[in-house]
Amino acid sequence: MLRYGGDGFVCVLPDTEARDARAKLGSIQIRAARSGIRFSAGVAQLQRHDDVVALLARADRDLYELNSSRDQIVQLPPRQARPGGNRTASG
Repeated sequence: MLRYGGDGFVCVLPDTEARDARAKLGSIQIRAARSGIRFSAGVAQLQRHDDVVALLARADRDLYELNSSRDQIVQLPPRQARPGGNRTASG
């Protein structure tokens, strides 16, 4: 993963088609949401004629389109408190 901009990251998935990347990201989003973490992701598949600028521009457009239709995203119910109180990441 590579940091790209203020709060953006780039994740390169070699030998992975866009539809498979979306499916993997979708499962990660669901697991993350259960822990109270929400994120959105734009996906672009490298084309033969692409340079880095074109590839990232398509991913940015994909992310923008996703965020503009945010009302279509299903929100998971809030996570319920675990028995034994709150636990930190370290323990």
